Amino acid sequence: MRRELRLEEAGGAAREVRVEAEADDAGAIRIRLPETSGRFEARRTAGGWILRRGRRTREIAVREAPDGALIVELGGCRFRASAARGRTRPGRGGAGGARDVRSPMPGKVVRILRNEGDRVEAGEAVLVFEAMKMQNEIRAPASGVVANMTVSAGELAEAGAPLFRLDPL
Repeated sequence: MRRELRLEEAGGAAREVRVEAEADDAGAIRIRLPETSGRFEARRTAGGWILRRGRRTREIAVREAPDGALIVELGGCRFRASAARGRTRPGRGGAGGARDVRSPMPGKVVRILRNEGDRVEAGEAVLVFEAMKMQNEIRAPASGVVANMTVSAGELAEAGAPLFRLDPL
């Protein structure tokens, strides 16, 4: 997976970075930034990620802002991450429009918790997804109606594969 992001610090300083991430069979993720490169063991949590490299562990909190940007908190610093140079993030609809919710990484759909046509609130679990031997709930990024469920229980999904569409209320 390759992304070009614009990172803005709370003080207003901004820079564009290219992030390349790839998972190996052991569940480790290799992340490359312009300044550094490294192999991390990653574990997804309800609010972000825990990264471990050797004996060093870092927790990264990630949440979505109302405009679709990501708010990333790491080591007491807060960053706003958005697509660089006007690029959109995959799976995004327009403002207030339908949103495709995609698989965060390769894995298996364990259980479907909501059906097509069900109304959900932002943050409500829609399905259970297993990756790297851990089960995670895939939650609705906004309030809406579950539409076009493209996966079923037991199905494997590649990273970035569409799971369901969320239509606005």
